[in-house]
Amino acid sequence: MYPQLKQITYNCVPCGTLSLPFRQSGTTEVKPTACLNCQSNGPFRLNSEHTVYRNYQKITLQETPGTVPPGRVPRQKEVLFNS
Repeated sequence: MYPQLKQITYNCVPCGTLSLPFRQSGTTEVKPTACLNCQSNGPFRLNSEHTVYRNYQKITLQETPGTVPPGRVPRQKEVLFNS
């Protein structure tokens, strides 16, 4: 099992305000562009106490090398399971 971000929260470094939680989808991390309190553009620090993770497993399926014609690379597919 590996941790994956589900909901992430940041602190504004200049004023210390906690941002609204950002829901994560996929592998791209969503970050705030400006602080709602002081209108600063950051920097922002991850707040680990208010960040939510989910567990996931990754399985890689690959063709058997003996069934692939000579000179070709076996195809593979990744499958993710969220819990």
